[in-house]
This record gives sequence, structure tokens and C-alpha cells, in this order.
Amino acid sequence: MTFTRLTASIPGLRHIADSLEIMSAPGRAHLNALEMTADTGVIAERLDKAGKAVVAVSDPAAARPLARLLHVLMCVNDISGTLRRLAAGQVTDDTELFELKTFALQCGDISRYCAEMDLDAVAIPDMTATVAILDPDGARIPHFFIYDSYDPRLAPLRRRINACDAGSEEGAALFAEATAVEDEVRCALAARLRPLARVAIEALAAVGELDFLIAHAKLAVAQGLCRPCIADEGDTRYTALFNPQVREVLRRRKRDFQPIDISVGEGVCVITGANMGGKSVILKTVALAQTLAQLGLYVPASRASVTVVEEVRVCLGDDQSELTGLSSFAAEMLSIDSALKEASSGRRLLVLIDEPGRTTNPEEGRAIAGAIISCFGALPSITVVTTHYSGLHASRRLRVRGLSNAADGSIGSIADIPLLMDYSLEEDSAAAAPREALRIAAMLGIDPTLIDSAARFLTLQQSQL
Repeated sequence: MTFTRLTASIPGLRHIADSLEIMSAPGRAHLNALEMTADTGVIAERLDKAGKAVVAVSDPAAARPLARLLHVLMCVNDISGTLRRLAAGQVTDDTELFELKTFALQCGDISRYCAEMDLDAVAIPDMTATVAILDPDGARIPHFFIYDSYDPRLAPLRRRINACDAGSEEGAALFAEATAVEDEVRCALAARLRPLARVAIEALAAVGELDFLIAHAKLAVAQGLCRPCIADEGDTRYTALFNPQVREVLRRRKRDFQPIDISVGEGVCVITGANMGGKSVILKTVALAQTLAQLGLYVPASRASVTVVEEVRVCLGDDQSELTGLSSFAAEMLSIDSALKEASSGRRLLVLIDEPGRTTNPEEGRAIAGAIISCFGALPSITVVTTHYSGLHASRRLRVRGLSNAADGSIGSIADIPLLMDYSLEEDSAAAAPREALRIAAMLGIDPTLIDSAARFLTLQQSQL
């Protein structure tokens, strides 16, 4: 699946795309067409290129050639239409020949600046043969017209035209003769350039890849992303995993994002925790990191070991749509059912399900969550389920630590609660879900009568179990 299509299903991926300072249209095209893959060899090759770019942009000595390189990349246009016409045997006009000449000169500059940076992540094909054809006078300037040197008839014809009176019949006849010669030159140029069209197409793709790699490397350095280790089997592990989009929002509010450590493997991992404990953010971040790794990109963590899957499925239960006529529950169940069918066919998936059954009555919701854990637990996929339901058993249970024991008393607003929350995960052997909703309500200053009444109902429920 391409990057463009993945942005529709992987939360936070569009934010990554928007954060990349890609300079050229070919660079953006490379990003949009980038395919997520389960081929560890392809991923390793991409990560090697990304690593070289990271080293290059991190080197202070490369600052000047990098700035010049970025300026050239900013001036690169998408000339794929011109190249397709040329490869198909069509005669290109002066504007298209100007585009091709300019790009060929740019390729030379790009190769030179890459050499100065010792950046060999992408080899830019040699375009000197194209430059020689389109720059017969060796001026090496981004300019093109049918030069006199292309045909010995042009210079004398043009001198005679300039000597004629404006609007004279002789001038018009000479102009028509010169135009015919220019058309012959264009046909000859197209014939000479056609064998070089494939090289130019490859060069355009290489420049786009280079532009993308540099943008990715700058982002990786700026945000502290890491190169993941890629494996075909075993657990996926992240140290200091963070969500770039949420972290950015928090930093604008002068707050820090608390990274987490997490490992998941084949089977079902259940994550429980307090309300506002960040469980949904954990699922979204794991989905984002897995996708980035399998695109061959750096991930938002200080260290990562990622086991490849064939597809990432995110079931967040927030797909209610008036246009489709689906309720939240219907959309949730259809999404989970689709993932289950894919996993049951033998495909290895990463399935992330956020609080299944929460939009229906508690008894049925708990039964649905239990069934999901049971069904996915028998499959070779990696499944992570968040829930507030008690009495659910899985191969592994994690719990968000939640409110600090010292977090008592009232608070100014709901925005203060994250300051009192510990978002780190710990192993949890108990099947009971944490109960902190009433504590949070009390901190918010909710009427004590309501809280006390809820506490009595909770005690009654527990006594009836």
C-alpha cells in the first residue's frame, strides 16, 4: 500500500508527511508512491539510504553544500510529461527543451554538492550527454533557443532578417525559411535526445528520492527519531516511544510528552488503565511506528526492534458516519470483522483495537471484548486491545500506571489531570480493570452527592458478582 493510501488509515501519518520539508515535486511524488513492504531486505536497503542521509545532514561541515543542494532541489520541476513525450518519439518544443536542459544542468550541480557532502545514498545518473546536445556553445546557463551553431544556415539567415525593414516581404520570406530550418533542427534534436530519455527519467526519479531522503533525515534529527532494527519474527519492542503529533501539541502548551516503553508479540496483549490514561494514543503511536518502519523510515523512539507484518489494522471505534448511515457500534464491528477475516486467512497482521464494545450495553460489550480476545488469540497476528472491562484474560496484560498516589484534592481544570498522570506501562496480572473514574470526578469538583451515590452503586455491583 502506498504512503498516500496509508494516510487514510494510519493516525499521525499525515502529520509526518506535513512535517517533511520536501523541496521539489519529484520529491513529493516519491513520498506519495512509497510502498509499505514486509520484505526485510528492501526495508534494510531503504534504512541504509536513510542512515547515510542522516549522517550527512548532521555533519556541520556539510552545512554549506547542503544549503546549496536544497536551493537546487527547490528549483527542480516535474518534467515527467516532457520526458514521456520525448521517449514516445514526439518532437519537443523550445520550452520543453529548455526544461530538459535546465534539469540536466541541475543534475550536475546536485551530484557535485552530494560529493562535497560525501552523500552517496542515491546515485544521480550522468546527464552530461544531454547537456552537450542542448548546450552546444558550452555556456552552461539555464537558457535555450535554437542556437546558430545547430545549423550553418541559421546565422546568415538571421543576419539578413535583422537587416530587412519591419514588415517587408523579403523579411517575411526569410523568416519563413529560418523557421523551416529551426523545425528541422528540432526534429534532429528530438532524434538525438530520444535514446537519452530513459536516463533522464531515471535521473528525475533519483532526484526525487534524494530530496525525500534529505527531508526525512532532517526530520529524524530534529525530532530524535531512531533507526529501527527489523526482524521476521519475535516481539516488537520500543524504548521511549512517543507520538510526534501529540508531542508537538503539548509543546505548544509548554508541556512535555511522556514516552513509554512497550513490547508486543504474537497473540493478544490487553492494555487497561484509567480514563484519560492515554491508551488510545498508545495504539495510534504503535500503528504509526510500525508503518514508518515498514516504509523504511526512522521511528519515534529512542530504540526500536520491529517485527514485520503484512498489514496494520487500526480499529478505533470512532468511524460513525452520517453519510454511510453506520452507527459507531456498526462501524466498529465491521472493522473488527474485516481484520478477523484477514487474520484468519493466515495473513500476519498488527491489529489494534480500542475499547471494543464500549458503545453497547456493558454485559454485551464485555462479552464482545472477551470474544475478540479469544478469537484473535488463536491466530498468528499481533493484537493489542485496550479495555475498561474486568474479567478478561489474554496472553499478556499491561496497565497504564495512571494517577499518582499523591494526586488528591481538587484541581483547576480538566487540563491539569495529565500533569498528575503517569502514562508508563507495567505488567498487570490482575483481570480487574482499574477504577479511577470516581477519583478523577472528585478532583474535578463534581458534586459529592453524585460521587457518593456512584460509589454505593459500585459497592452493590461488586457484592453481586
